Amino acid sequence: MRIVFLTLICFISGAIPYSYILGKVFLGKDIREFGDGNPGAANAFRAGGILVGVAAAIMDFLKAFLPIFFLKNVLPPNSLGTCMVFIAPILGHAFTPFFLFKGGKAVATTYGVWMAVTNFGALPYMGIFMLLLVLLQRQDSWTVVLGFALFSIYPLFIKGNSVLLALYFANFAVLVYKHYTDMKGGIAPRDWLLRLVGVRK
Repeated sequence: MRIVFLTLICFISGAIPYSYILGKVFLGKDIREFGDGNPGAANAFRAGGILVGVAAAIMDFLKAFLPIFFLKNVLPPNSLGTCMVFIAPILGHAFTPFFLFKGGKAVATTYGVWMAVTNFGALPYMGIFMLLLVLLQRQDSWTVVLGFALFSIYPLFIKGNSVLLALYFANFAVLVYKHYTDMKGGIAPRDWLLRLVGVRK
């Protein structure tokens, strides 16, 4: 019952739509009317610029980071229940009940959970792989999904932890599901890469 309770707490924390709230309070706008219609930080950027966007991204990060950071040490190791608690903020954000289970794309909450679980140990790997994909191509959804796919070396080979591995696959499934529509357009290589391979002069 404790695991169920903690999972619910983390889910509710992740489900709180801070990006939407900031848009309403500081902009008087519904950020779901911008971009892809999701109540996430990316549309807060589109609706209100860098200040509101950064504030929204930080809040989305913290709503996942804080509950996991403070709860992880009281959870049993190598337990499926622990994985349920870890993934809960991501699911809460991606499928928030406050908007009929249509939530954001869970990028900031993904970072929040992994930074909490690993004490920021995953940061260099996630950061490097995401940066690499940003430099190689322009399509944000492909950057997120391929960058996270490369990040699999961390739970699989560097840590070799069963809970982290289960968390990774659950997290990866959420990211693919939330970005699938945008990925249909395919990868968009950067101009410098096209020139390098002789496709564009």
